[in-house]
Amino acid sequence: MDSEEKKKLVAEEASKLADDGQIVGLGTGSTASYFIKALASRNLDITCVSSSKRSSELAESLGIKTLEPENVEKIDLYVDGADEVSKDLDLIKGGGGAHTLEKNLAYRAERFIVIVDDSKLTHLLGDFPLPVELREEFLDEGKKALEALGAKVTLRENFKTDLGNPILDCKFSAILKPAELERIINNIDGVIDNGIFSKEKVSEVLVGTDEGIKRLS
Repeated sequence: MDSEEKKKLVAEEASKLADDGQIVGLGTGSTASYFIKALASRNLDITCVSSSKRSSELAESLGIKTLEPENVEKIDLYVDGADEVSKDLDLIKGGGGAHTLEKNLAYRAERFIVIVDDSKLTHLLGDFPLPVELREEFLDEGKKALEALGAKVTLRENFKTDLGNPILDCKFSAILKPAELERIINNIDGVIDNGIFSKEKVSEVLVGTDEGIKRLS
């Protein structure tokens, strides 16, 4: 089973967690897109909120009703992929540049379900560069502060988030204390948010493997 088949497998399984009358949060990226398509095929009476314009456009093209996140008081279920999942279920997200809005939805949701193929599992976070969204006028200052934390920092070229901000991709050798680093980075002047999602917010991880679906919680 290749990685795309594994993504489809967990996306279809996650779609079964949604039910009529719910508010469902939609993530961003290839695995999240499989989830949106699987969700649409169930023809449920649901309303969705999206973490990006492209996910909203996909959902609406498939007949799913969407609302802006600020118009929703609660989210019953949020499903999204991840770029890395540690053994402790901490995450790095933001390869698609939507981590700020993804985190907003994930942390507001009653249940946050992560769907990945097994190539995304790692012992410690850090193999995947950590995305940091920040205001453009703080780019130089932010880059220096992140380098002082031990990161190799590169500007994501020709990219702006849906909020209109640039992203610095930060390569750490290993992230031993994800929650602490998440807090430290978010306290840097100009930073909007970074791509660490602490394990306390994750309800369950569905992992696509050659043997089927593995559940981690």
